[in-house]
Amino acid sequence: MLCPRSCGLLAIAYTITALSTARADKGATQSEALLEPKSLSDTNESAGETIVVTGARREQTLKAATTATEVIGSQEIEDSGAETLAGVLSTHPGLDVQPSFRGSEVRMQGMASTYVLVLVDGERAIGRIGGAIDLQRFPVEDIERIEIVKGPSSALYGSDALAGVINIITKKNSELLSARLHSSMGQWGKTDLSGDLGASLGAWTSNASFGWHVGDGYDLDPSDLATTASSFDERHLKQTLAVAIRKRLTLRANGEYLLRDQAGIDVSGSGAVYDRTSRTETAGASIGFDWFSDAGARLAATLRYGLWHDQLLRDQRRSDALDSFEKTEEQIGELRVQHDRALTPQHFLSVGLEGLVQGLTADRLSSSGSRFRSALFVQDEWTLSTAPYIVVSPGIRADVDTQSGTHITPKLAARWDVREEVTVRASYGQGYRAPSFRELLLFFENPAVGYRVLGNEALAPETSHGANASTQAKLGKRTWGTLNVFYNDVENLITTDLVTDSDMDGSQVFGYVNISSARTGGLESRLTASPIEGWTVDVGYTFTDTLDRSSNRPLPGRSRHQASAKTTYQPAGSVIRMSMRGSLYGSRVFFQNDDEVSSSPYADLSGRIAGELAPFLSVFAGVENVLGAGDATLLPIAPRSFYGGMTARY
Repeated sequence: MLCPRSCGLLAIAYTITALSTARADKGATQSEALLEPKSLSDTNESAGETIVVTGARREQTLKAATTATEVIGSQEIEDSGAETLAGVLSTHPGLDVQPSFRGSEVRMQGMASTYVLVLVDGERAIGRIGGAIDLQRFPVEDIERIEIVKGPSSALYGSDALAGVINIITKKNSELLSARLHSSMGQWGKTDLSGDLGASLGAWTSNASFGWHVGDGYDLDPSDLATTASSFDERHLKQTLAVAIRKRLTLRANGEYLLRDQAGIDVSGSGAVYDRTSRTETAGASIGFDWFSDAGARLAATLRYGLWHDQLLRDQRRSDALDSFEKTEEQIGELRVQHDRALTPQHFLSVGLEGLVQGLTADRLSSSGSRFRSALFVQDEWTLSTAPYIVVSPGIRADVDTQSGTHITPKLAARWDVREEVTVRASYGQGYRAPSFRELLLFFENPAVGYRVLGNEALAPETSHGANASTQAKLGKRTWGTLNVFYNDVENLITTDLVTDSDMDGSQVFGYVNISSARTGGLESRLTASPIEGWTVDVGYTFTDTLDRSSNRPLPGRSRHQASAKTTYQPAGSVIRMSMRGSLYGSRVFFQNDDEVSSSPYADLSGRIAGELAPFLSVFAGVENVLGAGDATLLPIAPRSFYGGMTARY
């Protein structure tokens, strides 16, 4: 029987954060009039006032950022009709969200989810399953916006950020009193209930949110007993609290807890049937401060603790010979200190120190894994010219890891505002991924089949170098376009290989080794337009070319061609808002026993309509996967489903 590891929320602690940026934008005269191609439906975003933090690890306006940053705002999240991060990202240009074991994972620039770092308010998410962070673990009720930086980002964030970073920015309250209650129901037993309550009294601000999400799962192949997707029951709670102690000092506390139960049916190659149940719990808390000097310098510090606890039970029907129970627990502690200041009008320097303690215990590991990692990073934004606006941003990070040694990861980013309507950005960076505890310490036996898989403590980290170059232009009064070209080269890829043909008992022994290398490259294009007032259109196309050099064939499961489109329409003065979004994927190549198998191209199309019954009450209805794409083997996505609900706000 699966039982809760945690009995409630971790104790709430105080965090220090800033409410304003540490630097007045320099060279703004060149970039003020240039809007980033993002959701134009958010009033504050279309005014160019969006604040981002991911590209430079500090607050700055999106239009002034040196590193290209893509933002999915609150209105776009609502228009998507999604209840989890996976649904929101599924039609974003340049991202490939696919079902994975017990969830959904995301690829970026042709690289696997292993190389995508997922952050929540700048803190790394824990609990990878099969190397991937499950995007369905993140409910949208707590998300204010999503920031995406593509390309190597280890110079700021260290391990795992070879392909890029996805940073979830959670809601912060600024109203005297605010409340929201959201509910929806749909096919396949889906029920969603969520809400939040915020208050601001003098120096104190608070925001609490909750969510409850359930669904029956689905089966795309009724010819056997196996289910395609698991049923789920998820509950989520979060509380944030901030207090301004002095004019330039803010303290903040965060605490959250998530519980996710899943159940499904598996069938082995021999015909054995298993009832599979799992329980995953995530809890965390952070404390810290953010202090500004009279000269505008900032000193920030954050202390965080996170816990991820996973239990998996596989119960063989009509037998207990192959029953199994696996328990995995990961704990992480982080201390981050960062100082930002303007050295001269042309130089803005950021210096950070980090310490990380990570531990993992799992039934399949030969021993408990633990590591300590310390890091120092430095980044300078050097304004070479204000007319035209030219800025370069060199950065470098040094990580010292007790498991994988010392790693130096530099990056250089540059921006040139050719003229008021055209901005060119380019970057080159190196990245690395430290071997996971599973790759280092795994000990798995399958005597029924006659093989075992062993970890390898001598593994070297995977390393990469990559480049991005983009042009962004205002093509007309209501039209914006971007074109980005990217290239990534990954060395020391970790994979499994036959270590010995037979052990003493006759079993084949496989192990993890550094024998592969790969490259990915391609281009991403995007066009955002507002033909008439109240109507916006956003279309994108991505071409991705990949090569696994060890096998001289493409990386499996990638579409060379992918297109996406989103449109929203709300006539002036109307209370009705309509939105549609979709993605078109080209054929994907898979390899089964060295045989090449290709999936058919498919389109995933969804629509939503919402209307206000009163200033505080809106209703909505929608349909997902309109065309009914999907199959049980190569494309296990959710079938067509209808839903509806309402949202009340105060």
